[in-house]
Amino acid sequence: MENCAGVGLAAKVVDREGNPGLEVFDRSIRVNLYGTFNVMSHATRRMVGLDALESGERRVGINTASVAYEDGQVGQAALPR
Repeated sequence: MENCAGVGLAAKVVDREGNPGLEVFDRSIRVNLYGTFNVMSHATRRMVGLDALESGERRVGINTASVAYEDGQVGQAALPR
């Protein structure tokens, strides 16, 4: 199982009126963190019941991420990917 979906949303930590950008941050957390856990838990539930391969190996789950987190913009938070 491989999981590599996610969103990269840009938002300022504080908008022009001084309000925090929590809506964008919350969406990013829900998709990237909770979404990853949800996919892994459903896939793992299916893999647990499978027999070992002929070589004796079991299944694995792999999550991938992007290096885009390194590309911060002035005034923006580095949101998890």
